[in-house]
Amino acid sequence: MITFVIFGHIMVALIAGGGALVVIVGQRRRHLAAMVRDLARKALLRCETAEQADRSRQQQRNSLHRRLHPARGPPLSKADHCPAGLRRA
Repeated sequence: MITFVIFGHIMVALIAGGGALVVIVGQRRRHLAAMVRDLARKALLRCETAEQADRSRQQQRNSLHRRLHPARGPPLSKADHCPAGLRRA
């Protein structure tokens, strides 16, 4: 689905899935193009910052999980669970 929005000399096509196509029509194209580039750069930085925060949270979650649940060795036998004085020979 594509939706067209017009702001003065700028026509924006919003594409389903999060994409956008910006077309600048008329005078002052350079100024408007610079504004659009600046807005796109800021949006990209916000996206990268959000992805970096997600990776950081995932690393913290993995680190905490490893501390709470250390890697286990092979299963222990019943003899390993008995106190030394109660073991049968």
